[in-house]
Amino acid sequence: MPGSALSVRVRGTTSVQASNEPLYVVDGVPSDDISHISADDIESMQVLKDASSSAIYGARAANGVVIITTKRGHAGKTSVRFNAYAGVSRLSNGIEALNTEQYKELMKEMGKTTTTVPVIPDEENRYTDWENVLFGTGVNQNYQLSMTNGTDRLRYYVSVGHTREKGIVTKAHFNRTNFRANIDSDIYKWLEMSLNVSYSNNQGRTVMRAGSILLAVNTPPFMQVWDEDNPGQYDEDAYGSRILNPMAANAADMTSRTDRTAGSVALNFKPFDGFSYKVTYSMDLNSSRSDYYLDPVSTSDGRTVNGEVNESKSRNFEWLLENIVSYDRTFGEKHKISVMAGATQQRAVWDGNALA
Repeated sequence: MPGSALSVRVRGTTSVQASNEPLYVVDGVPSDDISHISADDIESMQVLKDASSSAIYGARAANGVVIITTKRGHAGKTSVRFNAYAGVSRLSNGIEALNTEQYKELMKEMGKTTTTVPVIPDEENRYTDWENVLFGTGVNQNYQLSMTNGTDRLRYYVSVGHTREKGIVTKAHFNRTNFRANIDSDIYKWLEMSLNVSYSNNQGRTVMRAGSILLAVNTPPFMQVWDEDNPGQYDEDAYGSRILNPMAANAADMTSRTDRTAGSVALNFKPFDGFSYKVTYSMDLNSSRSDYYLDPVSTSDGRTVNGEVNESKSRNFEWLLENIVSYDRTFGEKHKISVMAGATQQRAVWDGNALA
């Protein structure tokens, strides 16, 4: 589906009900997903799956850790890059469903052993290819513009991108706009600073009703998209049986919007050879909204409740403060000492509301 999040399995499937996703650490900022990051901004990825991940990140690393480093600026000439791609997608291998005559024969055979099947008149010869009705041509587009430059003491990387996906299922779509700025500065010989800021806006609409894709195969082929006797209403009458056709099952509009801002600032003090004290403050603000609308006319569900409107909002804010002291020194050719100590403080605040 358009906008589906990346799924990574480091230690396989370890739970049936709980999440099996690893902990993502993007430029030092822990995150549960990376749907807000453009693939063009990623410089490298490292997977931690042994005891070291648990020692550093605790219980959150139960499913492993994926360390992601985004691109940084380099000293030299200004470099400007523009990447673009577009593609189409279609259902390649569909399932051949019964036509109207074959479906009537099946109902007659089932009618010999049960009385719950509909009695279809012999003169019924209408036919709808539900696979062609539900599935169309998907279009994928991605555009990314980036610029990098710097001197020996100040370097930066800035990028902006836009992704647009139209799914092969009617109404399904996803749009994302993203921005990133990474700045590195050598303020003094003994002090380094790095600043990372990113923002993304995700908007989309997904197929709402569970099982609606399977209806492209299960819906009787003689049913029509719209009820010929009731303009503006989907056809749900299968000679006494109420069946939602695929378009009626997806009549409701469920849209979502997510605005995410993440950033971090780090200061690295190196007062003398071998000694380093790094303090990092990072934050992650995630605001989301979901809207659901079912009109009161087109479906029997909507007519029963005279339409339905739901709205929900949530806001999650996390901040993390890390302090790491290290000393690494080699004495002569055979002696080396390496010591590291750290302290971390973290807080997360979530609030939300819903209106129906």
